[in-house]
Amino acid sequence: MKKLSQTDIKSATAAVTCSFIFGILMGTPRLSSLLFVASMTRFGVDRQRASFPFFLCYTIRNASGPLIGYLGGKFGLKNVIILGCLLSSIAVGGCFFAEDIVTITILWGVAFGFSFGLGVALLPQVLSLHFSSHLDKAVGVNVGGECIASFLLTLLTEFLLKTYGLSGTFLILSGVVLHSIPAAMLIQIPNQKTGQNEESSNESDLKSDLVDQNEKSVLFSGKLELKTNRHEFNGNKVSATTSSAKQKLDPKSSLYGFRVFLNPTYILILLTQSTMMYIFTSTNTILVDVSRDHDVSISDAVYVLIGFQVADAVGRFTLGFVTDRGYLSKANFSAVCFVAIGLLLVAFIWIRGFAGMMIFVLGLGVFIGGLKMISASFVMQYVEKDCFSIAIASRFLLYPPISFTQAPLIGFFRDKLQTYNGLFCILIAICCVNSIVSLMVPSMERCRQKRKKCSQ
Repeated sequence: MKKLSQTDIKSATAAVTCSFIFGILMGTPRLSSLLFVASMTRFGVDRQRASFPFFLCYTIRNASGPLIGYLGGKFGLKNVIILGCLLSSIAVGGCFFAEDIVTITILWGVAFGFSFGLGVALLPQVLSLHFSSHLDKAVGVNVGGECIASFLLTLLTEFLLKTYGLSGTFLILSGVVLHSIPAAMLIQIPNQKTGQNEESSNESDLKSDLVDQNEKSVLFSGKLELKTNRHEFNGNKVSATTSSAKQKLDPKSSLYGFRVFLNPTYILILLTQSTMMYIFTSTNTILVDVSRDHDVSISDAVYVLIGFQVADAVGRFTLGFVTDRGYLSKANFSAVCFVAIGLLLVAFIWIRGFAGMMIFVLGLGVFIGGLKMISASFVMQYVEKDCFSIAIASRFLLYPPISFTQAPLIGFFRDKLQTYNGLFCILIAICCVNSIVSLMVPSMERCRQKRKKCSQ
């Protein structure tokens, strides 16, 4: 039996703690389907106004991605995560005192949106420092914690809403979120000095080899001219060129990661990830309400939501082997998932009854879980390592501007047209576009690499 090393133990601890934090902080916004319906009754508002704070929460979280990435590079990953956990608890607890939907919009939509973003946006990068291989599985375990937590929180929230009302529910949820702080304190960031020393050693060996080759060549010919990648290995010129390059592109700079927005491949990934978030938040928010429109009783609608969360967890925990073992590339896997989601949404328009709804949400949950499982690693495959903080935290950056269409669309289709079918047609079109864009990512990266080589 293989003995576990200290590194293995630290990596396992990181996976568990990150999953716990991600579960609590991301599981809480997923209660929006229940809180949305309760808010209409508690504050006496229509669907458009009641749904707005819960969409705004995701909007603020994703709009603040570049800022969160910058803060992570400036003050450290662990410090930012702990701060996010603390502020999240305060923001949710503040909703206890709300007497109108405007206060909920400020506290839940703005304050909690930014706070839980601080807590979860940098977790994939923490895992990437611990797992050099099987990263998709590690990220799958991490994001899978969201599904387990949301499943338990859904049962808890349903009980709390019946027992203590909406305000009491917010207060108790604040206490639940507070438990993420001890977990954040257990996070350990690996020391990367070892890797840097090895890199320095390799550079020294390279210079030594070049000097040896230079001396040997001089014995046979009085003149030596070495040209490699247009660099001259000639005494002071080497050190001057090296130091100049380091000053020009210093990876330690907190602003270095913003160069990722000049990467066209990353822009394509940004498009697919942001619209994937649009699909997820739309379906998750209206799921209970739309279930009632499709002949599901109010009591059974909660089980439809739970079924969606369980299937989501299955997708996140199990589909990692598809990409880790090389059965499908991340781009192809993304395209397949979007096609499957689009077909399910087409079928959903004609689905009626509890059994049909359960079949729909089980399939939808698995494929959405698969997309969220590869989300961070898809980004890491196509960007420089020094840009990870900004790139990962900003991968949903395009979601905020398009999210402002969600609440008006819900109000228009359900309150005016009395059906959500038009909204689902929009989501189907988004899935079709995303499947094509996903397949374009590898080709775009190859073109970018060719242009990069030609410019050197």
